[in-house]
Amino acid sequence: MDELWDKILDIGQRILNGGNITRKEAEDLGKCSESDVFLLCSFANKIREKFNGSKVDLCSVINAKSGGCPEDCAFCSQSAHHHTNVKCYPLIDEDKIVETAIKREKAGAKHCDICTSGLGYTGNEKNFKIILNAFRRMKANTNLKLCACLGTLTMDAAQQLAD
Repeated sequence: MDELWDKILDIGQRILNGGNITRKEAEDLGKCSESDVFLLCSFANKIREKFNGSKVDLCSVINAKSGGCPEDCAFCSQSAHHHTNVKCYPLIDEDKIVETAIKREKAGAKHCDICTSGLGYTGNEKNFKIILNAFRRMKANTNLKLCACLGTLTMDAAQQLAD
């Protein structure tokens, strides 16, 4: 066995015994080779079973703003630099976001993620205020755990979301 296998075994056993993983260890595990990934997945599954059982929580993703991002991320279909079949549209209406979240909770979702294409927000943009208000309404009208994929945020925007 090589050093990474030993590290996977050590970290996996430590977590199963109630310990923690450091950021550096997590970064190291992210560099594992194809042959090591099976051991890593095996421990990830054991850890999931111990701490979460066999339950699965559904997460609903609301693509609230699609396409046209000025960034040139090679992996992303939202980038304006790539010719994809992604339908481009501006931020959808706040009421539509909230109604969609309520419907998806009724369909079994436990989490809801509002995603928007683009660079992100500073916290002062009109669209950010719409998203923020949609989150407030979703929190008041659902039991969903709320998530966001909004691009790069300033500390102010992140704090507004956290509040």
